[in-house]
Amino acid sequence: GSHEERSVASGFSRKDAAAVPVNSTVPVPSGSAARIVLWVFALSGFVSLALEVVWFRAATLFLRPTVYGYAMMLAAVLGGIAVGSYAAAPLLRRPGRQWLLTLAWLEGALAVVTLLSFAVLPAIPRVMAAIGPAVSSVIGSYLAYQFIVSFIVILPTMILFGAAFPIGLHVWAAAGEPGSGDEGARIGSFYSLNV
Repeated sequence: GSHEERSVASGFSRKDAAAVPVNSTVPVPSGSAARIVLWVFALSGFVSLALEVVWFRAATLFLRPTVYGYAMMLAAVLGGIAVGSYAAAPLLRRPGRQWLLTLAWLEGALAVVTLLSFAVLPAIPRVMAAIGPAVSSVIGSYLAYQFIVSFIVILPTMILFGAAFPIGLHVWAAAGEPGSGDEGARIGSFYSLNV
């Protein structure tokens, strides 16, 4: 699925983005900084899609490539984006925050967590031995391994992807000319490049 579909699933819509107040006391990013944010999110959309493919390939080392395994991975992707966006969106209504700096730290953390998502793969058998029986008692042994692999490897990274999206969208939309009425066009361009 596309990032636009995932963003809608997360509950952070174009209407929400347009409704976020731009307080005059909050530093508005320059046009060049906002364009960098736009292209970072264009790259982010490509990386997110590539990660899904790589994760699926890596996970097949531990899982049988079944429709259940893919469904679990997709649930982790969409669930992570939804949780991250849901958590970040209300924070945008708080004035006085340096959102550009926050976004830079968040993107740095995202890079680290993405690398760690592959580093934890060798530990999966130990994790399964530790919590597998408890998870199996809830969802069954057939799905337990797929659930644990999908959510330990994928979920943390996708939560950060989800949290970064509304913040990046806010930074890009806030850099527009006040009162120009181009908010819709700016939000649309952000979505289209992030797909």
